[in-house]
Amino acid sequence: MTATFPATTSTTPRRGRPWRSAATRFRPGALKAGDPPAGLAALLRETGRFLGASLLATGLQYALLLLLVEGLGTAALAAAVVAFVAGAGTNYVLRRNFVFRRSTPHRRGIPRFAVAATVGLTLNSFVVAVGLDLIGLPYLAAQVLATFTLFFWNFVVHRLWTFGDQPTGQASPTKPPSSRPLPPRASVRRIPETV
Repeated sequence: MTATFPATTSTTPRRGRPWRSAATRFRPGALKAGDPPAGLAALLRETGRFLGASLLATGLQYALLLLLVEGLGTAALAAAVVAFVAGAGTNYVLRRNFVFRRSTPHRRGIPRFAVAATVGLTLNSFVVAVGLDLIGLPYLAAQVLATFTLFFWNFVVHRLWTFGDQPTGQASPTKPPSSRPLPPRASVRRIPETV
């Protein structure tokens, strides 16, 4: 049986820059002040995906709202609550997997999403009630006003808090990709073991 040992103890890494620690290396997706336009482009793509997913979920919400009010004769405020909950479920799946592309565990993502959705439901109900009762808007116009208001709330809260971890496939900012030093560049010689 033979063991292998490096012939020299050089500390020069095989790759990378020795003067930069793992903590200061560029991490894709980490936006900082003064980042190149590529960071802004990534944020704009994410915003575009958010808008697309929001339109899909909002379409479902409005279709359900129309069905409940026009088809089943449900009160507008109660129908808005039911439609909001259906849209929220659709949004969770789309935002986690398509928009933010995060690997946030469901045990953490679902409770956070539920808190954000509960606050969103409260805001939605408040805006719809103000639109219906104080301003005198038709129920669809009140819902459009609420949807516009919640778009900005949802993007900020879900991007920074609900799904605030790193995108899938990227290194975590708190853990360097590899904390162990690279092996030295040296030839290896075999030394027989004596037992």
